[in-house]
Amino acid sequence: MNKSILKAIEKLYSIIGDRDILNDIKTDILTENTCRNGRAVLWYLTENTDVAIYIDTLELLTETEKEKELF
Repeated sequence: MNKSILKAIEKLYSIIGDRDILNDIKTDILTENTCRNGRAVLWYLTENTDVAIYIDTLELLTETEKEKELF
Protein backbone atom coordinates (compact mmCIF):
# COMPACT_ATOMS: atom_id res chain seq x y z
CA MET A 1 0.00 0.00 0.00
CA ASN A 2 1.25 3.46 -0.78
CA LYS A 3 1.37 6.37 1.67
CA SER A 4 -1.72 8.06 0.23
CA ILE A 5 -3.85 4.98 0.83
CA LEU A 6 -2.48 4.56 4.34
CA LYS A 7 -3.31 8.20 5.15
CA ALA A 8 -6.82 7.74 3.77
CA ILE A 9 -7.30 4.58 5.86
CA GLU A 10 -6.06 6.43 8.95
CA LYS A 11 -8.51 9.29 8.42
CA LEU A 12 -11.41 7.00 7.54
CA TYR A 13 -10.93 4.84 10.62
CA SER A 14 -10.57 7.91 12.84
CA ILE A 15 -14.13 8.72 11.75
CA ILE A 16 -15.73 5.28 11.97
CA GLY A 17 -13.79 4.07 14.99
CA ASP A 18 -11.31 1.34 15.76
CA ARG A 19 -11.90 -1.76 13.64
CA ASP A 20 -10.03 -4.76 12.27
CA ILE A 21 -8.79 -3.23 9.00
CA LEU A 22 -7.44 -6.49 7.56
CA ASN A 23 -10.72 -8.27 8.21
CA ASP A 24 -12.63 -5.35 6.69
CA ILE A 25 -10.52 -5.68 3.53
CA LYS A 26 -10.90 -9.48 3.40
CA THR A 27 -14.68 -9.27 3.80
CA ASP A 28 -15.05 -6.40 1.29
CA ILE A 29 -16.30 -3.94 3.88
CA LEU A 30 -13.39 -1.66 2.97
CA THR A 31 -12.75 -1.37 -0.76
CA GLU A 32 -10.75 0.82 -3.10
CA ASN A 33 -12.83 2.08 -6.01
CA THR A 34 -12.48 4.35 -8.99
CA CYS A 35 -15.25 6.93 -9.29
CA ARG A 36 -16.87 7.89 -12.55
CA ASN A 37 -14.78 11.07 -12.43
CA GLY A 38 -11.63 8.92 -12.43
CA ARG A 39 -10.61 9.64 -8.84
CA ALA A 40 -9.76 6.84 -6.42
CA VAL A 41 -11.69 6.43 -3.18
CA LEU A 42 -11.72 4.17 -0.18
CA TRP A 43 -15.24 3.09 0.64
CA TYR A 44 -16.33 1.59 3.95
CA LEU A 45 -19.78 0.07 3.63
CA THR A 46 -21.85 -1.98 6.07
CA GLU A 47 -25.59 -2.04 6.60
CA ASN A 48 -25.14 0.69 9.25
CA THR A 49 -22.17 2.70 7.98
CA ASP A 50 -21.43 4.22 4.57
CA VAL A 51 -18.32 6.41 4.38
CA ALA A 52 -16.15 7.13 1.33
CA ILE A 53 -13.02 9.24 1.14
CA TYR A 54 -11.01 10.53 -1.81
CA ILE A 55 -7.50 9.06 -1.54
CA ASP A 56 -5.76 12.05 -3.16
CA THR A 57 -7.26 14.83 -1.00
CA LEU A 58 -8.64 12.96 2.03
CA GLU A 59 -12.00 14.66 1.49
CA LEU A 60 -15.12 12.75 2.44
CA LEU A 61 -17.66 12.23 -0.30
CA THR A 62 -21.09 13.68 0.35
CA GLU A 63 -24.17 11.52 -0.09
CA THR A 64 -24.78 13.22 -3.45
CA GLU A 65 -21.21 12.53 -4.59
CA LYS A 66 -21.48 8.87 -3.56
CA GLU A 67 -24.71 8.44 -5.53
CA LYS A 68 -23.27 10.22 -8.57
CA GLU A 69 -19.76 8.75 -8.54
CA LEU A 70 -20.13 5.25 -7.08
CA PHE A 71 -23.57 3.96 -8.09
